[in-house]
Amino acid sequence: MIRNFIREEEKLRGVEPAGGVVCFPRIEARLNGVKLARLLQEKYNTSVAPGSFFEEPQHFRLGFGVSSQILADGLENIRKVLKEF
Repeated sequence: MIRNFIREEEKLRGVEPAGGVVCFPRIEARLNGVKLARLLQEKYNTSVAPGSFFEEPQHFRLGFGVSSQILADGLENIRKVLKEF
């Protein structure tokens, strides 16, 4: 699901992690990780960690160790915010 999402979303770049339950996509849009995280929380009650926590402001940390439905909903919410930019 994550692999397809990053491949299909033209405003994100990233490498599929070899293991674990997090990834760190780069945002290729007119917003940064802080703004993405804020908008996701305000509009959709969806959480990601801004990349600024890791000294990479154009990135965000996406955890996917949740149920398939919660993950699908969260990815759709990210897609909605990215469409605005």
